[in-house]
Amino acid sequence: MTGNYPERSYGLGKGGTPEGAPWVDQPVSDPEAVCPNCGCKTVYAIKQVMVGVPNLMGGKGLGSFIGCAACPWVSPMAIVAININTN
Repeated sequence: MTGNYPERSYGLGKGGTPEGAPWVDQPVSDPEAVCPNCGCKTVYAIKQVMVGVPNLMGGKGLGSFIGCAACPWVSPMAIVAININTN
C-alpha cells in the first residue's frame, strides 16, 4: 500500500469541517502500534475539532485519530460531541 492512499469512502459520509489545526495529543505508547503503511514505530494520537457534524448533538465534536510521523497515513477518525457553550 505504500504510496497508494485511496479515497476514504467509509464512516458518516458528511463528517463536518475541521476547525483550526489538528494537534498531537501524545505518542502512542503501545509497542504493537506501528504504521500499517510504512512500518514506522512512531505513531501519534491526534485531536481535531470538527464543526457542522450533522449526526452529533450541537453539531460540534472532538475527533481523535492516529497518525504516522513518517508518511501521510492516518487512521479513521472517531468523533464525540463536545459542549459548544463552554468558554
